[in-house]
Amino acid sequence: VAEPVIGAAGAAITAPDGYYKKVKEICEENEILLIADEVMSGMGRTGRMLAIEHWGVIPDIAVLGKGMSAGYSPIAAAVISDDIMETVKNGSGVIMSGHTYSANPFSARAALAVLRYILKYDLVKQAGIKGEKLKRMLKEVMKQSSIIGDVRGKGLLLGIEFVADQKSKKTFPSSMPVSALVISEAKKRGLLLYPSQAGIDGGGGDAVIIAPPLTISDKELEELIHIFKHAVHEIEKQAEKVMHER
Repeated sequence: VAEPVIGAAGAAITAPDGYYKKVKEICEENEILLIADEVMSGMGRTGRMLAIEHWGVIPDIAVLGKGMSAGYSPIAAAVISDDIMETVKNGSGVIMSGHTYSANPFSARAALAVLRYILKYDLVKQAGIKGEKLKRMLKEVMKQSSIIGDVRGKGLLLGIEFVADQKSKKTFPSSMPVSALVISEAKKRGLLLYPSQAGIDGGGGDAVIIAPPLTISDKELEELIHIFKHAVHEIEKQAEKVMHER
């Protein structure tokens, strides 16, 4: 089970080229199913309908959620391969899973409307294009900052890692919650950021995720960057003062 682009546990850490092809080979050799957790990254957010497509791999099972209804109604799904479906058909013929609100018609209708909108306006492609632009803009902010250690991710699922030293990638002490401070400062200015960890040693470090709506306009991207840049700059000044006093 893998998140093709890691979410809150690692602020959009992205595997290198060839990684998931090798994982898929190992799974097939050992008759293990490959399950892609696409709850956060699926439905076009990374510039592909499924993020794992960036590595040219088809999972046996893909788990979807968030993007299915754009947050208008709770819904999730497990999409299975033809091989698994045939196995079920030739066996019990029943997938024994359920929930009180399974197949809720309101949620299903919302998800269908979202999917139609995504396809009609080619939002998957747009997420890739806008994501590349946003990443370039964030990297420019990084050049002007002493506390941004990395900008990563794909499409409109991008992570920004904060460090005390850009060369050594030394992290801030736990007494200096940089992520929380940046999130708070950005919120005061009108920008919501997704809290995250940097993925260091299983979860440490400071980071945030920027994952705007797939419908974000170029003007809104510029506004996002403007707010983020000033929020980071404000916390950078505070961090430098605290670190200097140490």
